[in-house]
Amino acid sequence: MTSTVAQENACESSTRRNRNTIWTLFIVLLFASSTLILGLGSPRLWDRDEPRNAGCTAEMLSRGDWVVPVFNAELRTHKPILLYWLQMAAYQVAGVGQWGARLPSALLMIGTIVCTMLLSSRLLSHRFQNGRAVEHEHMPSWLAWNSPSMWSGIVLSTSLMIIVAGRAATPDSPLIFCSTLAITILAYALTSSPQNYYRELFFIAGYIALGLGVLAKGPVGFILPFTVISAWFLWERMILQSAALRENLLQTDIHTPSRYTLFVEQLKTIAKQVHPKLILDYLLSTRLLIGIPIVLAVALPWYIWVGLRTDGVWLREFFWDHNLQRAVQSLEGHRGGPLYYPMASLVGLFPWSLWLAPFAVWLWITNPIQIKLSLKSPSTFSALTHNNTSSTLKAALTRLSFLWVAVFIGAFSCANTKLPSYITPCYPGAALIIGLFFSQLSNRASVRSGITSTDHQIFSRLAFKRAVGATLLCSVLGGIVASVALGIAAQQEAMPGVAWNGLWSLAISLAGLVGIGLVQRKQSQALPLCFATGAVICLTGWLAGGASSASGYRYDLEALIQQQQAHPERRWVAIGVLEPSWVFYTGQPIPEILITESGNDPKEAWLEQATKHLEKAPEHGIITLTPLADSLLDHLQQTSSAKPHRYQIVRQEFPYFLRQQSLVLITQEAKPLIPPQTAKLPDNSLELPLQ
Repeated sequence: MTSTVAQENACESSTRRNRNTIWTLFIVLLFASSTLILGLGSPRLWDRDEPRNAGCTAEMLSRGDWVVPVFNAELRTHKPILLYWLQMAAYQVAGVGQWGARLPSALLMIGTIVCTMLLSSRLLSHRFQNGRAVEHEHMPSWLAWNSPSMWSGIVLSTSLMIIVAGRAATPDSPLIFCSTLAITILAYALTSSPQNYYRELFFIAGYIALGLGVLAKGPVGFILPFTVISAWFLWERMILQSAALRENLLQTDIHTPSRYTLFVEQLKTIAKQVHPKLILDYLLSTRLLIGIPIVLAVALPWYIWVGLRTDGVWLREFFWDHNLQRAVQSLEGHRGGPLYYPMASLVGLFPWSLWLAPFAVWLWITNPIQIKLSLKSPSTFSALTHNNTSSTLKAALTRLSFLWVAVFIGAFSCANTKLPSYITPCYPGAALIIGLFFSQLSNRASVRSGITSTDHQIFSRLAFKRAVGATLLCSVLGGIVASVALGIAAQQEAMPGVAWNGLWSLAISLAGLVGIGLVQRKQSQALPLCFATGAVICLTGWLAGGASSASGYRYDLEALIQQQQAHPERRWVAIGVLEPSWVFYTGQPIPEILITESGNDPKEAWLEQATKHLEKAPEHGIITLTPLADSLLDHLQQTSSAKPHRYQIVRQEFPYFLRQQSLVLITQEAKPLIPPQTAKLPDNSLELPLQ
């Protein structure tokens, strides 16, 4: 009878776990699909990088060239080839357009979310030490409900810059995916025992992913991810050695060793890391000696090929102008101070950055990274040396998370050219520790989640409660302020339809209000899911609905597209302004006449060029701004007043999207033929048409 009841309970528990697993997968995929896929192809490609990349792929595909990137009939040296290959494949399925251009980024970002979830689960269940891998018996599946891996996936699915990168036709999403994939696979390799057959395959696959990262965005695709995983490996090894040293000192000495003795011994431990034998052990443990040839085998053939095809021009401009120069100079006005990237990360992780105060309190009290150790607590040492303790596994995850963020922010802070998108590859690392935090908050005291009674007590402390209250209040006020600010900005730009989309921000306010009610009813474990629901509604509304509405106000682009559809044979020349989207949507190269100073009249050079071009090809059109159009038409009237005209000038003016000036399209149309009139002349004369 007892065994029957136990079997029934086990069966019921298994059914409940399977149901939770299905719900977990459904929730994460629902959030990711809503923020990354919904309305992906509705807005037009946004200038300037999106149409450049999409147009480059279209030109390569039309030429059947899979090697040399070309845009607007000019060599494009900004980024390597991986994104173009992915878009070329997508164009075959979805066609040349917004969907095909953005689909690879969205799918790869979903892949990034899955990799992060797998990595979180692996680090909380495995650790490699002393030549053996130990699996934690009590940690849940990576798809368990409210597990750290689940919350890491939800955080990534609803973080602002991750969604922006996943909905953009740029190389950011391929780089993020390759970096996360490489770190995940290499972490699997380092936490597998030497007897595991798949361990070597993990190393090979990890270095292949790093090679793809080099094809995605250059050397940074290898250097930074490998720095993260190798620094984590060294840190873990030193932690284990230091823990073993302290335990030996406690066991051999009758009295507790002095701090000076411990400090000296730790310095010796660190100094040993540069010993030739340990360096060789590091190279062998990380398989770097075979990893570098694998990375080169993946990436180098294309770099050599494109260098030969372009006589070295592509290699020189890419490595010198777009890598070295961006590091030593502030190009295109993209600069910032030491706090640029820490502040950018708060924006990039919105709306989860609103939880900064509770997260900081939790981090300070729990100390999951285990930096400070007390000599009077031998149990702390044993916790470090036993692989199957949840605190040790959480510490390893936390250290990787901190290193991941620190390496990327530190590296790009040293560069002079700064952009918020540069540090997006570190957001999966940040999601690891954030997911652990929200998992503990959602589960409170739960053995299967690795949460101890001590962790549970943290959420009852006054400091944490006040921090949560401040977060909820900021959410309520922040959603209202964001809604008003976006509405005012849209009205100022004459986009009333976009102004209504600012109301999506109120989803964050509503989440804050519901959260306050949950706290009063002592149901704070439901706060994360409540906030995640508000986040997905807000960000989906912004980036799907709001972006589509804003795209409808691009009257200049729509006018140009209509002109091209009505006159497919027409070619365009830009004067003083050129947007890559014009090139992509017209499907033709658009040469640009630059405004340069020459002679006594600073306008003389470009005016003469434009005049000669119209005389040589009157069927062509000109794209320019209002002041330049006025000068050009005045010049044409002065220089050709004495010449017979077969064409008449047509000037069309449209609002220039997000600019104070108007955009002017100048075309020439043939004058209608006037039937010839005849005059009465003497019989011996000829009839001549009157002019």
